[in-house]
Amino acid sequence: MALYRPMGRRRVATGAATCVLAVLLLLMAAATALPAGAAAHRVQRGIIDDTWVMAAPDQRAAIVKDLSHGLHCQVVRVTISWARAEPQPGQYDEAYLGAVRDSLAAAHGAGLQLMVTVYQTPEWASDRAFWHDPPFEGLYSPGVYYPFYPVAKAALDDWQRFSRHVALIFHPLVRYYECWNEPNLWAYLYPQRTANEPYLAVTRYGWLLKHFYRGVKAADSRAIVLGGTTAPIGSNDRYRTSPQRFARNLVRLGNMRYMDGYSHHPYPVGPSKPMPPPEARPRFSAYTISLGNIATLLRIVPKKPMYLTEYGYTTRPVPEFGGAQVSEATQAAYMKRAFRYADRFSRIKLLMWFQRIDGSGCYFGLRRPDGTRKPSWYAFARLRNR
Repeated sequence: MALYRPMGRRRVATGAATCVLAVLLLLMAAATALPAGAAAHRVQRGIIDDTWVMAAPDQRAAIVKDLSHGLHCQVVRVTISWARAEPQPGQYDEAYLGAVRDSLAAAHGAGLQLMVTVYQTPEWASDRAFWHDPPFEGLYSPGVYYPFYPVAKAALDDWQRFSRHVALIFHPLVRYYECWNEPNLWAYLYPQRTANEPYLAVTRYGWLLKHFYRGVKAADSRAIVLGGTTAPIGSNDRYRTSPQRFARNLVRLGNMRYMDGYSHHPYPVGPSKPMPPPEARPRFSAYTISLGNIATLLRIVPKKPMYLTEYGYTTRPVPEFGGAQVSEATQAAYMKRAFRYADRFSRIKLLMWFQRIDGSGCYFGLRRPDGTRKPSWYAFARLRNR
């Protein structure tokens, strides 16, 4: 900006200099007001944690207290398996859903906002046309059901009915409902494409989103339905679709009408070791949306609020992240930088850290596997004062 350029050694007449000084002072006042306005935007602080959902009541109470009073978390995300919750059409696992509701009620009572992500195709709802060609020959068997196969078109009404059922029994505890998890990855929706259907995954996901939105809204019109839920990277083959391509096609196919906000997981991924800082652009930016180039996704998905529902840094190698890691001190520092960076974008409403405690081969947690606190636990607790 011209305001910050050096004036040079040129002399200016006294009257003109006074006028210029007055204008500069006004501009400087306006300039200082802008950052203050921008600083007023603070993304909500969230954590992904399922450990308390099926825990014993005393353990659940301790975890909820840690989330609400210790970490001052605002939103907690849990996952629901459709395959487990409805093993047969119209037959619900009431013990499972009831235990989840009891846990949600405990968290809601402690002042936490709740997000429920629903995914995994039941065997009875699966499109068997894809069973003959599983991913990774030798790893998965032909003709066998796996929960990553697409939902059959004939079962979409069942999916809508289930979505409505879940929203009814969780009302009014749950604020956010998220449709599926990382549908641009084979592990959650396979195949991503075929020779005859180059946009198979995004098309099938659009079907899911439409029926999910209608089901949830029929039960709770005030619920916030999130779509997209994309992983940070994809190579546009039968296994992975880039988040850019996935989002563009959701827009192209008219699916924005079936979501109140777009969700994404902007993990710092790639071959870099150690893991790059939050502000860094990804090495393969044409196929990746990390936090450093989140503006690209904001341009692709115009006007919709953005919810970053998974993010984090691992303090031990995780194969899915190429073995990259950071120290515990760096994890805490990068966490603070990530939230400050997300605060720059008024359309970003939420950033959720994965996970509360290390486990299941993942080490992104704020606590070590033995429950002791990492420096990032204290960093997250102080985020409310940023």
